Amino acid sequence: MRDWIKDNFFLSFYFCIALSVVLCACGSDDDSSSPSSSATYDLSGTWNYSMTQTLNSEGSLDPEQQGQLVLTQNGDLFTIDVGDGEPENGTITGNHYVIEYSESYNAGTSKHYMYFDASSSEALEGERTSTWTDGVSSLEYRWIFSAQKVIVERTEIWGHSNSEFTLLKDSNGGISITGEWRSGTVVCKMTKGSAEILTDYLSFSGTGIATNPLAPEGYKTSPFTLQSNGYLNNGEYDGNYVLTFTTYGWPSNQTFSAVSTKKSGEGITGY
Repeated sequence: MRDWIKDNFFLSFYFCIALSVVLCACGSDDDSSSPSSSATYDLSGTWNYSMTQTLNSEGSLDPEQQGQLVLTQNGDLFTIDVGDGEPENGTITGNHYVIEYSESYNAGTSKHYMYFDASSSEALEGERTSTWTDGVSSLEYRWIFSAQKVIVERTEIWGHSNSEFTLLKDSNGGISITGEWRSGTVVCKMTKGSAEILTDYLSFSGTGIATNPLAPEGYKTSPFTLQSNGYLNNGEYDGNYVLTFTTYGWPSNQTFSAVSTKKSGEGITGY
């Protein structure tokens, strides 16, 4: 397999790493050192969400926003990732979840506040408010937020060498995928992806964040997308992959092939 990091990364002193692309499951990790929690529920998992705008001080209302997010809960802390490369972090008290932060935006300051309550381990409801001001002008936006947890019915784990990817089939028949690609100190963690199976043909795509702690400041992370397609046969997936980074200084499009074998699970691929 091609040494694409070494050949393509302009900061070669930091990134001369032989690529042996691997794919590891990145489901929820059991960490015995996690802090104790007063949270009522563990909401870690994939959720279908919608946000309906109720206030826009600029004028017209936006249409309802819908999508899918991954929520990861660790003690009294949580993270929401909608696959745009900018996960949001918050705190938990009982069944009350809060995200609050400020950031510089368009020569002013933008403040974001979101709360939601878990009415069960499978349903969320709440509100989100964003405000912006430059000290002279100000704007405000509000949304009603709701989400329903995607219940996983089937799981299959496929591996290549000492690595893995995980397919998850939900109660509606949808198939999602999570994974983690590693090459030396470079880690590409895919937190959101979808898959489709047509008889013996598997295709999937996903997004996430790549990190390299040895890179200089400003180049340690990059959003990435991954696309793959290939054939299933006798417990093997012979796949072609395209990996794309978006941060300047990282390689752009990279292609590779790998044969993975099923390690556990059933009911998704038929193999």
